[in-house]
Amino acid sequence: MSAVLRGLRRKIIELDDIKSDVRRKELAHAIKDDIAAVDLSTLSELGVAELYGICFQTTPPSILAYLRNANPEQDAATTPALLEALVVAVDICPDRSMLAAHANAVVDCCLGFISKFKHSAFKKATEAGAELIAQLLSRQVQLDPRRVETLFKSLTLLLDSKREKNEDKRTLFELGGALCRHFPTEADRLINVRQLMNLLVAELRKNVNSMYNTPTLTVVVSNVRGLCGLLYHFSHLCEGAGNNSLEAIFNMTKVWLNPNVQLKRFGPVRAILLLYSEHAALFAEHLLKEYSLIYGWLCHWTMQTEKELKKAAYMATDAFLEQVAERFPDVLRKNRSDADAMLQYFSSHFERTLFARSSVETFSMKSVSAAVKGLGKLARAVRLINGDDAVNELLQKVAERADQIFIESQEPIENRIFYLPQFIDSLSLILRCVTSVEEEFWLCVERLQLLYFHHFPIVDFKQHYRSALVTYQLLVAALPHRPSFVDHLIRQTLLRIASTPVGGNEATVSVTDYLPLWAHLSGRSTDDRLDKSEREHLCALIFHATVSGVVSIVESLDLTIGKSEDESIVLSNAAARSDFLVFGNLVDFFCAFLDQSDGQLFAGWVWPLSQKFVLLAARFPFASGLYRMLSSTVTLARRSGYFDSTLDSDVRQCQHVLSQFADEALCRVGSLKDNHLFGVLHFILALPSQMIADKVDSVAVALTIALKLGHSYLPLAATCLDALELWIGVLDKSKRDQLCAALLPVLDDYLRTESTTNEERNSLEANKRRGANATKEAQNARQRGRLAR
Repeated sequence: MSAVLRGLRRKIIELDDIKSDVRRKELAHAIKDDIAAVDLSTLSELGVAELYGICFQTTPPSILAYLRNANPEQDAATTPALLEALVVAVDICPDRSMLAAHANAVVDCCLGFISKFKHSAFKKATEAGAELIAQLLSRQVQLDPRRVETLFKSLTLLLDSKREKNEDKRTLFELGGALCRHFPTEADRLINVRQLMNLLVAELRKNVNSMYNTPTLTVVVSNVRGLCGLLYHFSHLCEGAGNNSLEAIFNMTKVWLNPNVQLKRFGPVRAILLLYSEHAALFAEHLLKEYSLIYGWLCHWTMQTEKELKKAAYMATDAFLEQVAERFPDVLRKNRSDADAMLQYFSSHFERTLFARSSVETFSMKSVSAAVKGLGKLARAVRLINGDDAVNELLQKVAERADQIFIESQEPIENRIFYLPQFIDSLSLILRCVTSVEEEFWLCVERLQLLYFHHFPIVDFKQHYRSALVTYQLLVAALPHRPSFVDHLIRQTLLRIASTPVGGNEATVSVTDYLPLWAHLSGRSTDDRLDKSEREHLCALIFHATVSGVVSIVESLDLTIGKSEDESIVLSNAAARSDFLVFGNLVDFFCAFLDQSDGQLFAGWVWPLSQKFVLLAARFPFASGLYRMLSSTVTLARRSGYFDSTLDSDVRQCQHVLSQFADEALCRVGSLKDNHLFGVLHFILALPSQMIADKVDSVAVALTIALKLGHSYLPLAATCLDALELWIGVLDKSKRDQLCAALLPVLDDYLRTESTTNEERNSLEANKRRGANATKEAQNARQRGRLAR
């Protein structure tokens, strides 16, 4: 356990022993600060599990166990801080399943505080408990239906209470909105949603004219958040005119967006920005009526220094521009002059930023990427107003300028790479609207996409999925104009990955660091902008382009190795060292890529690849990587059941060629050394059982060599024992006895082997168990042989 976790556990234990309320409050706030300061990336999986046990387990010592036994008189100042600590823990949790295991216990604890809402000592605890439940719901954690029903019933009782003022119920309003968002069916059945809506709007209206009073700002925040949750499924309650209409809500909330209003806190602004970002479609009509005013205010808030406020402002701006682009055809149908004015306003704003005459080196990537994104969203509007030629010209101008800015900018490469997907996504939006594309555009967009792929290892893992979606959008937009773009882009990417490893912050990046990108690209995207058939078609194209790209590059390499007079000695001076660097990286990438690939897509490649690799291995006999690639090909084919289709002519030809090649390899296995020997052994161990049935003696020799080498190289031992276990399960009795009897002496060595290091102990134990099973079979075979004699 790390020092941080030990310190947390010690402080939680001390809470029970401290008598001073002041000291206990200080310790509770220290626990909250410690949890907020935890860097989960420095903890192992066990460490993260230990942290959430300290927070949420129901037995002491833990924060939740302490809260369940809280005393109203003694812990009035302690419990809110501890509940806020749990809110922080929920917010930073990397895996939702960790929260799901404790969610019901957390809700039970919070319900205990909510039920004591009328007790003055528990006012703040109730607010923190409601916030904790809302935070759990925002992480989409499933709750027990009975607890959901209890939450709604408790909420109804408290909202109907006449004893407390409505402003004291602000956290209950926020919780009610969160519950209605995540459980709309239960909300419609168990509470009066219209009453909740009326209360929220009434409180909001009451505070519009008293916004300088700081305490009421927190009420505004809770009311806006509650409305945000309610509008997801109950926006029909605000249809039409009246005090609760969308227009009335918009007019009340926009007041706080005015930058000229001096606010002591930015909480209401942030809450309203989130309301507009999540429900821009509902307020679209009112937003577009005052588009210049609203957009100016939004731009003001994007330039603030507070991180959360700026993030909310960018989200709201993005949602606002989405509605401008989506509703523009309606504006055009109603009044062309209004549409012209709207397009002119936004186009001039974005072009001033993007095509400013100041030095490119002084540009902010954030502002430029926002301008490029805006122009991308307006591409359809440009086409409707100015025609095809105008949008074609826009595409070329934006691509060239984006390329220039990205290359010449002096910002750190990490910043440029972070904003590059917005450039690519915007270009794909414009590309969807054009009728013809100049060759210069393909050069620009290919360069930008290759730069992003090239620097993928420095992209934060949270952005990996976004990277794949942006690439999907570009490829979908490019296919109608240039069907060969996918193959060309993938091949160039593979060449870059294999030829020029990227320098990371601390060490050289290997080709395996690019695998998360391919896992997303060749996986199944869930982007709503692509229908299912389009996604599957694109995934298949990327997969086939990757395999064909690897093969074409390998075929173009010179893998000739010089030899001395002694044919068994391979000289180190390769004819083309750079080709061997590329080849080695491609082998690592290809084997890892196939290991995580779909066997269904690969079925059509098994026979062509097997034939190609066998021919290349005959041409370059000392290129051991070819055996590794062949081994990965056969392994995936075997795993997907490819060799079970004996009626298929391609399968029969593939089995015949592989069987003959295996015979040749087995004849030479005793004279091979080093990497070449390991490559051949891995190929032999990958063969399906039907290919080794007629060559058991030769295979036994290869297995003996592999098991002896496995004492010093555990991965080979594990592969060997896995293959042996597989073969023994399907070979007929006589072949099985013959194989096991030949391997018994080597397997006995595995049973007597003692681990030499702590790292090897676990692997050797697993190998011993597999070796014991094989040894038992061999002993039975030997005993049957004695009886027969």
